[in-house]
Amino acid sequence: MQSATDKKVLITGGSGSVGRHLVDSFCAQGFRVSFTYHRGVREARRLSERTGATSIALDLSRSFVLPDRKFDILINNAAVNLSDEEVHKLTEAEWTATLAVNLTAPFLTIKQCIPHMRRARWGRVVNISSIFGVRGVERRAAYCATKHALGGLTKVVAKENARFGITCNDICPGPIKSRMMNRIASEAVAHTGDDPASYLASVAEEIPAGRLAYPEDLSAVAAFLTSDLARHINGASIIVDGAYSC
Repeated sequence: MQSATDKKVLITGGSGSVGRHLVDSFCAQGFRVSFTYHRGVREARRLSERTGATSIALDLSRSFVLPDRKFDILINNAAVNLSDEEVHKLTEAEWTATLAVNLTAPFLTIKQCIPHMRRARWGRVVNISSIFGVRGVERRAAYCATKHALGGLTKVVAKENARFGITCNDICPGPIKSRMMNRIASEAVAHTGDDPASYLASVAEEIPAGRLAYPEDLSAVAAFLTSDLARHINGASIIVDGAYSC
């Protein structure tokens, strides 16, 4: 059996709030980690220097070819949430851009990495989805639609590849303490009149656990799903939301 040091991991969106914790977690376990980034150049450089992970500059909003496809573990973490308009006001450009990063990019990374996993007869794919991949929320049509579709892609990949020792699951977090959530809070001010801090506090109050999810909550689940202990968990959507959606 391969050790962690023999396995290669690709994490998309590694320079973001959740991505950094994923990179930290898998580097700490001894994996050979690569991560993609787009605009966070300084963050990517610091993360690479601190952890030893390999950074890959890649624009996931356009068609791409990975410079290396021989990864044993793939974590599709990158995502955008571009619009807070209702459906009839959502622009086609916002819809298309959200679809490209949140759905087409995971399709392309999976398509390019699965052949190596099949040859190795072992592989792990984890798609970072959202609680809004299993329910709806106003003013986030493009985001919800792509996350629902990502769940469907997850299940198909799981069924097609289970006989090769490959699992594919998605993690569906509730609101996360992150830069994206801070931006959403700032946008909400225009609709609610609250200040961002009050908005975030009100969101936390709706969660039975009394807090937002932390990035490390997700990295812990990802670590388990990519381990041999989780070899029979396949095609599942793991909700990590402090009982928010119960």
